[in-house]
Order: sequence, then structure tokens, then C-alpha cells
Amino acid sequence: TEAIAELREATQRNTEAIAELRETVNRLLQVSEQHSQEIAELREATQRNTEAIAELRQMVRENTQAIAELRAAVRELTATTQRLEADQQDIRKQLGGLSMSVGYRLENEAYVALPRLLHRDYGLQVVGRLKRDYTRDNEGKYIEVNIWGQAERDGQTFTIVGESKVQLSANDIDRFLRRKLKRLQGAYPNLFPVIVTHMITSPDVSDYAQRKGVAVYFSYDFVQ
Repeated sequence: TEAIAELREATQRNTEAIAELRETVNRLLQVSEQHSQEIAELREATQRNTEAIAELRQMVRENTQAIAELRAAVRELTATTQRLEADQQDIRKQLGGLSMSVGYRLENEAYVALPRLLHRDYGLQVVGRLKRDYTRDNEGKYIEVNIWGQAERDGQTFTIVGESKVQLSANDIDRFLRRKLKRLQGAYPNLFPVIVTHMITSPDVSDYAQRKGVAVYFSYDFVQ
């Protein structure tokens, strides 16, 4: 009877141990299942990351190619710009030379025609000849004058100071008065400013010149 009681007690303990073991196994199975799910999720995330890295690498390759193409385009554009700048400089040089040529021709015609026109319109008798020359300003510095000469009227001496402009504007008149007349005031008697031109930039330029005391003649005035 005592042996049976011990056997029953041992059986009870074994039953409890088995129950605990089953509970432990169940927990382990749950943990394992959770781990398996987490591992699956990690694998899925890793796969997504791998795909994302592959896409980024592709984007980097495409961007690298685009940057290379852009650099090539910039180099080509720079070369084109340099060629255009060189062409523009050449054009400006040619236009500058053409403008000077036209200006010189206008002045040369003025030297011949102005004595007649100044006598007709202002009673001025040019003494000697008109010319392009350098003269000293009121500070003793040399200044280039496009149209320069002397004239007389009623016993008074006048100094002809002029220049030519292919196309005359009000700003040209102001610059002429500031850069030439102002520098010559006081150095020569009775300055008489005159400008010759082919055309004016606006209808009011002639009136503006008259208000400023500047005589303006057009190239067609030179035709007798």
C-alpha cells in the first residue's frame, strides 16, 4: 500500500512535470512561430531594401550619365558662346570702323559746306579753313575736336567747335557740351558750337539743340 502511494505520488509528479513540459514546449513553439514570422518579415524587408538599393544604383548610373551629358552640353555651349563672343567682337570692330569711316566722311563734307552755311545762317565768315585738330583746353590739356576753326562777324572773332554724329540724340548734345564746350570755355573767344549729322533720333532733338545754343546741320544741307 505504501509503495502504491509512492507510485501514485511519483505519477502525479510526472504528470505535473509533463504538463509543465507541454506548457514550456507550447511557449517555445509560440516563440519559434513568432521568430519565424519576424524572420519572414526581415527577409521581406531585406528583399525590399535589396530592390531599393538596385533602383538607387540604377538611378545613380542614370544620373551619372545625365551629368556627363550635361557637362558635354555645357562644354559645347561654352565653346559656342566663345565663338559668338569672338564673332560679336569682330562685328563690333567692323561696325566701329564703319562708323568711324562714315563719321570721317561726314566731317570731311562739313569742312567744305559749313563755311557757306554758317555765313548764310549766322553771318559768320570762316577764316582759313575748318579742320579736325587737337587743341588745349582751359586746363592746358590737349583735347581732340572734330570740327575746329575761326570765324569773324562784325569785327568779333568766333571759335567754331563742332563734331559729327551719324544719328544725333539729346544725350549726344549734352555730352558734347559737357566734354567739349565746357572744357574750352574761357580758353578761346566766343565759342560757337555746331554738330553735323545724318539724322536725329526723335523729332524734338533739333528744338533741344536750339535751346542749348547748338547749331545743327544735316548731311543733306551740304548739297548746294
